[in-house]
Amino acid sequence: MSALNITGILRHDEALNEAHDVELQEDLAFVPGKGGSIAFIDISDPFVPELVWFRRDEEALHDAETVLMADNRLFLGTDDFHSIDISDPAKPEFQAKISDRSRIRRINGMVRRGNHI
Repeated sequence: MSALNITGILRHDEALNEAHDVELQEDLAFVPGKGGSIAFIDISDPFVPELVWFRRDEEALHDAETVLMADNRLFLGTDDFHSIDISDPAKPEFQAKISDRSRIRRINGMVRRGNHI
């Protein structure tokens, strides 16, 4: 018996550029990439994962390492902190960004406790 079974593979050099983390919400996987990317993947059929949306911007999303979900909001940790409305995963809206270098230099992990991140 194998300890790991691969059900499906999705390859996309831009969308999954140096993939670093994954967060699941229902049938969607959210994958940041250290090469400056964020990808949304439909995993409703794990044998055939499908890319729903992605953005690659090496400057704006530099060192994308972690994601955290909160309802219809995705928090993305890069060199900055991004808040993204994902009510429509095919058309996400980047709504806020914190770039305060005295508080944020690089985000490698996030946790949520109540309304605090």
